[in-house]
Amino acid sequence: MRYFNNDYSKNLRLYKLHGSIDNFILLKATSPGATQYSRDNSVRVKRDFAVGEFLMERLDETLQKYVYDRPFSENYPDFLTGTTEKIRLYNDPFYDKLFSIFKSNLLHSNQLFVIGYGFQDKGINEFLENHYLIFNKPMIVIDIKKPDSPLIEKYNDQITFIDKGAIGVSYKEYMELVKLPLKS
Repeated sequence: MRYFNNDYSKNLRLYKLHGSIDNFILLKATSPGATQYSRDNSVRVKRDFAVGEFLMERLDETLQKYVYDRPFSENYPDFLTGTTEKIRLYNDPFYDKLFSIFKSNLLHSNQLFVIGYGFQDKGINEFLENHYLIFNKPMIVIDIKKPDSPLIEKYNDQITFIDKGAIGVSYKEYMELVKLPLKS
């Protein structure tokens, strides 16, 4: 999936922790008709507004009427990365829908595969603990190195660790992992 589309219609859910939400950054021209754009007056628009073309209204001083300019737009994924920035954004309304769905799916899941996550993000760890692990649900961690994390130590009896990379686990091995009995 290239961008967040809020479609979770299947039983299998894949999340990229610190994942992305595509959005457009619209940049206004520095002056009418200019080919240079300024980030100072940029506007951020989420992709899910279902708008394919953007126009910005401005007052043309010469004509004394409103005209529409086509702003320069950048379409890029918005990542929750960087310690200080990321923690601040966990409570940003822009991400509420994504985190709400993540929490709900954790609560309704009966098995969780975690691939290549180092368990160093306090915010994500709180989601995993408060909406999944405290209910004594099993977690399968696939990583080339066992993460050194208090969360892993605290819930060690619920976690099955596979010391391979994502491509190191064959389909047959994956199917065996799916069949592991649920720990109670």
